[in-house]
Amino acid sequence: MFGKLLKHDFKAVFKGSLPLILAALAAAVIGGLSINFMTNANTRDNDILEALIALSTFLSYLVVISAPIGIQIIVFSHFYKNLFTDEGYLTFTLPVKRSSILLSKTLNAAIWTAISAATTFILIMVSIACTGALPAAIDVFESILSIFKFTSFTDALWIVVYAIMAVLISVALSVMQINLIQFCITLGATLVKKHKILASVGIYYAVNSALSFLAQILAIFSIEPITTWFDYISRTDQTPYPYLFAILIILLIVFIFISVIAVIFYSLSVFRIKSRFNLS
Repeated sequence: MFGKLLKHDFKAVFKGSLPLILAALAAAVIGGLSINFMTNANTRDNDILEALIALSTFLSYLVVISAPIGIQIIVFSHFYKNLFTDEGYLTFTLPVKRSSILLSKTLNAAIWTAISAATTFILIMVSIACTGALPAAIDVFESILSIFKFTSFTDALWIVVYAIMAVLISVALSVMQINLIQFCITLGATLVKKHKILASVGIYYAVNSALSFLAQILAIFSIEPITTWFDYISRTDQTPYPYLFAILIILLIVFIFISVIAVIFYSLSVFRIKSRFNLS
């Protein structure tokens, strides 16, 4: 049943996102070709043509930038519509746990966040290819990869470890943000009878501000012990590896901290849904 829920959620978002992706792809081609034309053609003597090309380029990249944002809006609009409108009654009468319903929404949002990131990268590469600057972009990637040719195995291993940690932290941040938005929508939709979306937006900004304040407080109080720790390392070992290991520990703590917050928001959403929509 969980697989059917996830499939339904994915298809619902796909129907709304496909036109956005296709429009963004066309816009990326148009924007790249416009830049190519401005670079290679002499348009300085024709102010009208130059203005039209500049406007076309601006509008094209505006569409490209808006596509990932539009996908996220579709994802969370489906979450709200499927749970907290008239569709919600049918959703909550399905023979499946409330936690499974929310988990399918969360996993679907995470999948579409990854698709949005991949789509953005593809659009950028398509646009670069249309401008004629693809060889230069490939040279940049080759230069980055060439770093591994001039480093030792141990240093290359540390680079891979840090890259993995960066990916894990990015995934944890994305999941935390998804759970935060879903929690705010859940709370706003179940606390008030009117202006539910406005209430959800207000709750989101309030909670997000509180989290930012908490992060700043934790950063302030953690600066001194971290500095003391690194000073101790510098006095006891002159090699760089203890520093690298210490940074890895800090990254692991950050990852765990973000993951715990994500789980808390997910649990709060499940608790609120169970208490508000207990039809048993």
